[in-house]
Amino acid sequence: MKLFISTLFIGIILFGCDTKKNNYNSFKNQNITFAKHFRIIKKSDKTIISIIHPDNNKIDKIIYINRNEPNTIWCENIKYNTNSIISFSSTFIGLLDKINELNRIKGVDNKNLIHNKEILKKINYDFIKELGSAETASTKKIINTKSELILFSGFGHEFPNENKLKKLNILCLPIYDWKETHPLGKAEWIKLFGILTNKEKKATTYFNKLKTRYFDIKNKYKYVKLSAPLFSGSVIGDFWYLPAGESYLAKLFKDARINYVQKNSTGTGSISKSFEYCLKNYKNSNYWLNPGCKSIKLLINQNAKYKLFKALKKNTYCYSHNPNLYWEKSAIEPDSLLMDLIQISHPELKLKRKLYFYKKLH
Repeated sequence: MKLFISTLFIGIILFGCDTKKNNYNSFKNQNITFAKHFRIIKKSDKTIISIIHPDNNKIDKIIYINRNEPNTIWCENIKYNTNSIISFSSTFIGLLDKINELNRIKGVDNKNLIHNKEILKKINYDFIKELGSAETASTKKIINTKSELILFSGFGHEFPNENKLKKLNILCLPIYDWKETHPLGKAEWIKLFGILTNKEKKATTYFNKLKTRYFDIKNKYKYVKLSAPLFSGSVIGDFWYLPAGESYLAKLFKDARINYVQKNSTGTGSISKSFEYCLKNYKNSNYWLNPGCKSIKLLINQNAKYKLFKALKKNTYCYSHNPNLYWEKSAIEPDSLLMDLIQISHPELKLKRKLYFYKKLH
């Protein structure tokens, strides 16, 4: 095994990304505790990052950084500059913001999905280009940003025109933070962003403090009585979608001492139920989270039968979130999200703080 690992290290250095068939368990992970879909290997003169495909646990992409070449990364023996970045997810904006590296962003998908005022201002002044979705963004617009690094949410397929972009010296790097099942696993991707931007120490410091805050909150309230029943989501198309019992959000519910109605279901994504099933089983639940509407009126306009749920009646609760704020910051501020969930589900604690991600619908 030692001989195999040594040979693999040599292969990485010589051939960069050309190792997708190798299983990530062959790599010795360093300094990654909660995240499952990327690995860091430290050598005397290099930092090697392997991105792990969540569907097959195989290496999707490998990059490495030479210690004496800050703000550059290598992949398949091609060198890329990281001073200019295209972000196809608002979550990446939240991560870069925590290490004060928003100035690297030169392209985004849709300003209507962004909360950060600095980024919005730069878009309005055309310092940052609005490119549209990853599926529809034109190669010409991407080239015009003069960026050599595209960060995108890998949904099981390559970035459109990835081979063409590689020939133009633009690297497409999939980020699988959205597949992490532990709140701190999503947040731990800040370490990868720190390495990409020469801010590894700052990123690690932020994460370590975040981890302490998160567990301090969890431990402080771990003996609180389990909350009244809570359900989540709403009808999309023909089905009601709820977080599965092993998902990221279900983990937060558990840490918040919430009696989540689907806590015993399996799976790390969403589960689908018919409206009739949800009405029968959840109509008397006290709390409804993430209904997908800004007001009760709009919610009932979507489906008049929603008013049959107790969570829409007097003295019960229905909460929703500002989607731009939520998707941009919740991944990197799970401690604040945890506190919101505790405050919503445990009114007996009489917490006086202002909700950060959520608000009560009216």
